[in-house]
Amino acid sequence: MLTQAGATDAQIKKSLGLIRVPGDSAPDVAPLSSNTSATVGTPSIYYETARQLHYASTNFRWTNLSTMGDGAYGGGNVGGRDAFAIRFSQDVQNHGVAASFCPGNWTGATPYPTTKPGCIVVSPEDNNSDGASFAYQDRTQGARCSGTDYPSCGIYVGAQGTLVFTFKKTGTGCLQVFSKYGHTWSSTTISGVSLSNSGITMNFSSTSNKWEISSPNSGKLGC
Repeated sequence: MLTQAGATDAQIKKSLGLIRVPGDSAPDVAPLSSNTSATVGTPSIYYETARQLHYASTNFRWTNLSTMGDGAYGGGNVGGRDAFAIRFSQDVQNHGVAASFCPGNWTGATPYPTTKPGCIVVSPEDNNSDGASFAYQDRTQGARCSGTDYPSCGIYVGAQGTLVFTFKKTGTGCLQVFSKYGHTWSSTTISGVSLSNSGITMNFSSTSNKWEISSPNSGKLGC
């Protein structure tokens, strides 16, 4: 074994292709996440009297700072694209949808930068009478906050997301609204999202290095 042979850091790096992780700076290798690393909120429904429109708003937020980045916290893309979607239990009249995916908080050495990277804004992948979906590339960004190591601090862009769907209710009875968030890392990516009144199906390029979570309850209108 290398340790028994008294190998130097340089020999270990060359033999195994490893990068040494500094102990006093933002980790180059983060613990891998799971579907308990983030939460998805129950969709809320609002009404605008002037335009007689409803707004369904839903969000997700990472709650485990230690797993943000899934091994790429030094900077760069985190796997392939992630996805966030909303669906309605019956068709509605669609008046537009928008979403943004924003950074969390800086972690690592202090003092932290006084600014954060901007949010990610993309066009919807699907935008229909039964709901909408968005796919976007999450990433990490490193910075030098103190000392000589780079990066000595980092931030995850995609740690929180908000989706707002504007609509008019056209059917009768109880309308329910649901949402789902899908996350990937390594070589896995979102390959598509299928929407219907009865469900949100997220399709991944691999059976590994991914997870998804749904809103714990549905938003309700006319129930």
